[in-house]
Amino acid sequence: LNRVSDIARKSSFIHVSDDRTSNVTFTLAVNTNNTRYGSYFEGLNVITKIDGSNPNLPGVLFNAHFDSVPTSPGATDDGIGTVTLIQLVEHFSKNRPKRTVIFNMNNGEEEGLNGAAT
Repeated sequence: LNRVSDIARKSSFIHVSDDRTSNVTFTLAVNTNNTRYGSYFEGLNVITKIDGSNPNLPGVLFNAHFDSVPTSPGATDDGIGTVTLIQLVEHFSKNRPKRTVIFNMNNGEEEGLNGAAT
């Protein structure tokens, strides 16, 4: 959030939305062994929108998750994806795209793909 906010401050066509408020999901389900289980999820998103120079063209969405499995440092899953999106924001801040571009950096991918649903 800090990095993309710093980039956006230097441009009038980049907007950052800090959607790090809790979007809580509770699930109660039964697995294939007929065992009940529940899950709890708090969705966090950092959304960056870069206005394209041609508003008539359809936009493009890029997504990466900044969480990783509990036993991993997260460098390749998905730290590399998040860093790539931040670098693309930096690139497009100096090279305005024709299409509007939206970057969604979220969590919750590893634990049941909950982040993709919020």
